Amino acid sequence: MSNVSKYCFILKKILFSWNKKSKFRSILNILSIFITVCSLSFILISLSINQGFKSQIVRKIIDIDGYGRIHNINNLSFDKNNINESIISTNLLTQEILVKFSGSSEGSLLNAYDDSGQEVFKLNQYIIEGQFNGNGIIVGEGLSSKLKVNIDDEVFLINMDNDKVNLLKIKVSGIFKTNIPYYDNYLIYTKIHFVKDFINKSNFNSSVVLSHRNSSYKPNNVDISNLFKDYKFTSWKQRHSSFTEWLFAYDIPIKFLLLFVLIISMLNIVSSTYIDLSLSKDENIILYIMGFNVKDIKYLYLIKNVIISIIGSLLSIFIYFGFNFLNNNFTLIEIPKEIYYTEKIPFEINGSDFLVVFFYIIIIAIASTVVSFKNSLSSNNIDIKS
Repeated sequence: MSNVSKYCFILKKILFSWNKKSKFRSILNILSIFITVCSLSFILISLSINQGFKSQIVRKIIDIDGYGRIHNINNLSFDKNNINESIISTNLLTQEILVKFSGSSEGSLLNAYDDSGQEVFKLNQYIIEGQFNGNGIIVGEGLSSKLKVNIDDEVFLINMDNDKVNLLKIKVSGIFKTNIPYYDNYLIYTKIHFVKDFINKSNFNSSVVLSHRNSSYKPNNVDISNLFKDYKFTSWKQRHSSFTEWLFAYDIPIKFLLLFVLIISMLNIVSSTYIDLSLSKDENIILYIMGFNVKDIKYLYLIKNVIISIIGSLLSIFIYFGFNFLNNNFTLIEIPKEIYYTEKIPFEINGSDFLVVFFYIIIIAIASTVVSFKNSLSSNNIDIKS
């Protein structure tokens, strides 16, 4: 029998034999795989959900509010030709106003943009009624519910400037929903020419909103600010610093919890290896008498633990992608949108997370075998130096 066949035969006996003497060891191997699968699956799914929440909320902020804004400092006119072709921009006028409909009124922030605003503000994917490019205003779902307005209803926009009341009657052409209360309850969007007379009679704040044609790309703040030194540039993160600090505040506690789960998984491999080797004293001595040196026996148990870790990891991958498939096609868990700003669990696949955890498990499997193996053979007076 060749050395490779001999090793495979012995590994098969170690891993899959089922008799009175090896029954407990087989159960131990199955339990070790089960705990590894549960731990890895929980860690990977938790990391993906956590990253999914952050990415989804950040994407909504950039879609609704733009990536960054340039504010005029020295009353200079802004030249859009100075912007890289991959970056899109729109002039924006903003003002806090009052919206009135059928005896009800609510405070709101009016955002009036030029023709390129439909590219900068990616509201189209959040429209639930009406249309983005309609001849009127687009209001958030929360604001429309408070005012009880529907598509094509006409509302009054009211603004007081220098003790003068400015009124504009305009219809509602669209309703959007992001599940972020500030946007849904407070913001109104429209084209500048729809509210031109209203703007001319009021003191609106002006800025240029920047975004990127590729929604997954993020322009470099430093490059933009260097191009326009006479302007003040604020990114979405600066504009929403309090919100983003809250959003990322849970990162450290979540990762500490997942680290604790990973440590438990590693301790499972260490303890199961030690118990397995303790129960295998007689077999190890027989293998030693049969001509296997200590290094050969050590390699057998190293390979065995690596195989168990790989099996557990592969099963974890199956559960990981299975959960992702079910989550995308069915509502597995209903979550309150008022708290999490989304109606379903977001899931962002990140292969690097799995590779890090996988290699940790493999390394601990090898290390635990080396340490436990030395103690097992030493207790049987076998020369471990050979």
